[in-house]
Amino acid sequence: MQAKAISMSDAARNHADARLSWAGDAPKPAADPVRFFPHELDRTAFILYFLGGVVPLVALGVVIERYQVTSMSDVFSLVVLLGSFLSIGMLSLCCFLLLRRTMSRALRRVAESNERLSNLLTISQNLSTAHHENDASVTVVHAAVGLTNARAACVFLRGKQDGEFQLSASVGASGEGLKESLIEPLHELVELVTIEGRPAILQPKAKTDGRVAPAIATAAIIPLGGEEACCGALAVIHVDEDRSFSTTEINALSALAGLASVATNNAELRSLQRNFFTHVTDILVSAIDVHLGYHKGHGHRVALLANRLGHRLELGEAQLERLHFGALLHDIGMLKVDRTTAHDAVACRKHPTHGYRMLSGIRLWDEVAPLVRHHHERFDGTGYPDGLAGEEIPLEARIIALCEAFDSMTSSTSYKEPVSFDAAASEIRAGSGTQFDPVVAKAFLEILEQGMIDPA
Repeated sequence: MQAKAISMSDAARNHADARLSWAGDAPKPAADPVRFFPHELDRTAFILYFLGGVVPLVALGVVIERYQVTSMSDVFSLVVLLGSFLSIGMLSLCCFLLLRRTMSRALRRVAESNERLSNLLTISQNLSTAHHENDASVTVVHAAVGLTNARAACVFLRGKQDGEFQLSASVGASGEGLKESLIEPLHELVELVTIEGRPAILQPKAKTDGRVAPAIATAAIIPLGGEEACCGALAVIHVDEDRSFSTTEINALSALAGLASVATNNAELRSLQRNFFTHVTDILVSAIDVHLGYHKGHGHRVALLANRLGHRLELGEAQLERLHFGALLHDIGMLKVDRTTAHDAVACRKHPTHGYRMLSGIRLWDEVAPLVRHHHERFDGTGYPDGLAGEEIPLEARIIALCEAFDSMTSSTSYKEPVSFDAAASEIRAGSGTQFDPVVAKAFLEILEQGMIDPA
């Protein structure tokens, strides 16, 4: 979207009755020369030490010199000396308490900064696992409220088609009414902030003539950077009039916005990757069907059976995804087999190895490649290409092996004469513990008996 000059509309100004200031507008001071006390805390500690330690010692020396020990018999001199000691003690005690208070405040600020940093690290870990833009936006708005104790927070993202900003996620205790009242002015502020590329703080002007307080007391709008331009903005809102955003909070929100930008871009890349992965897989499965000229739809049918069986075995989401794509591509090695020798047993036995080599070098399919290699292994160890047995065979490969055998036995497009479901079930029972994993075979027979597999 081409950048353009923009200003708040009259409607937005009247609604917010506010002034907009850019965070960090104050001129930066010139670099200080090297000083003996580079930090304010060091200067404060030294001054308090000087007042509480050095000055009393000097005063004590003066008193001793002025009122020598030989004159202690004089009552007035004794009172003066005792008063001096008490004054020195009180001054030292006050300086100690003041130093302790200063140190406590400094340590509290350090603890708050450490806690905020720890929260940002936790948020970063949560955002790194976000698979969709909406997941990232929801995590960000909750994190923004937690970091600032704000009343509400919203994330606006630029639409892929029209380039307009859309509300992606919002959170807050103020309800739908507040969100609706804020959407119009926030939309324009978001566009202005993304064009400028820097945070802004919206603060309402003081109320006069008994006017009703505005919906926004203070709002911080932080741009979400992208590869080419700002992809959106984070808006964090205080409704209480006595609340505002400190420099530390703005910095924390800016860091959060940076994490959100990375998470949003990563989620979009994952979405594109999944889309590419799915379409390329479908192309390859279609190519297998065309190459063989028979067994049309075999890969999709095996994937459907494997998916139902995987759910019955309560596989996790990642396992189910590997199982699905492994089932679709289990015969991809047949593309390396000459179609004139497709029925030759010796030639066909090489297709798991061919498929493994084709997929293992591609990062998108590196987890699927072992399933393709081992889908013709037998549970008793007499299969090929590696003669694995039992649990040495990946579970997903054991599932694919059974589902492929069932489809080959029952499909009318197979190179074999099809048999009935009952006959195929008998073959699976007979092969349980030898050809097939008995646990997988038992689960498959259960879903078959329950009518979860349609003969069509």
